[in-house]
Amino acid sequence: MKVSKSSIQSLNLNLKVNHLSSEKRQVEDVGPMASLLKTRSVVRFSGPDTIKFLQCLLTNDIRKFSDEKSSLVTRNVPASLYTAMLTPQGRFLYDMFLYQPPQPTTWSCLLTTPGDLKELFVYVACRYRLRSKVDIQNVGDHFSCWQRYGKRQPSSSSSQTGWQWHKDPRLDCLGFRGIFPWLKHNSFSFLVTPMVEEADTQTEEENYLMWRLEKGVAEGSIEIPKGTFA
Repeated sequence: MKVSKSSIQSLNLNLKVNHLSSEKRQVEDVGPMASLLKTRSVVRFSGPDTIKFLQCLLTNDIRKFSDEKSSLVTRNVPASLYTAMLTPQGRFLYDMFLYQPPQPTTWSCLLTTPGDLKELFVYVACRYRLRSKVDIQNVGDHFSCWQRYGKRQPSSSSSQTGWQWHKDPRLDCLGFRGIFPWLKHNSFSFLVTPMVEEADTQTEEENYLMWRLEKGVAEGSIEIPKGTFA
């Protein structure tokens, strides 16, 4: 029996759709998982002018992180903020998350940025600093970024030596995200897996990517092309 070319193409398309549907069901059914986000890096901003500087640089209201009458951190500040940096014309450059480290000695915050653009982001931020009293450091070698997601997530975040999981500010179904320090011993640094509710929950970052895309949430300059209007 002779099989037409259109029949073969239709069969291949059906097999592809079935494969994607199977992957989608697997992603939807996963339990609480944790992934090391190797595509994200960490930058630290510190100094007395940090709030004022970031307020003029980013899209979200960074003043939520501080008291209106002083530079002291209040107890009613949000755990994390999702924000972006735009060009003067309002075109997208970078998206990022802001966190406050536990019990900082001086006012500071940590930002997670796309790992492949961290050096460029630091360079651009330093160009806007001018005389502002802000110190900008790439601390990607000292901190790692993690995401906890999937079904059966606990209602509260767990902590590890003061460093916490924070609810993802974009969508509740995305779970928790956190920044955790590397463990230092003599001249060596070791990656430490943060505490999760269940054992054996660490998985590859690609699984989080599938989970996030299934929810319709874009992240990073690949999925949100630089130069597009915000």
